[in-house]
Amino acid sequence: MDVTAFNNIQNSTTALTTAVKGAQKAETRFAQSANDLIQSYAAGANVVSGADMSPETLAAASDPISPMIDMKTSQRAYEANLKVFSAANEMEDSLLDIMS
Repeated sequence: MDVTAFNNIQNSTTALTTAVKGAQKAETRFAQSANDLIQSYAAGANVVSGADMSPETLAAASDPISPMIDMKTSQRAYEANLKVFSAANEMEDSLLDIMS
């Protein structure tokens, strides 16, 4: 194996590793944002029912949009990392075809 092929494999492996880590991070952010959205709606229910009128609950109930935006951003980040993963996989396949 020549040096160029070896460097291409290393670059592809690095891209795959980065894509997997990015997808995992996006998945974690999505789950946290979904939890924040649930908490926001629960706080809203407490405010509407009059069960909890504390300033913290009112603040949590007033912003359901931010978690939704975070979820959409996390979804796009996840999709972008999957595209990187696919591109790196295709590069590896092409390199293997060239080498054989």
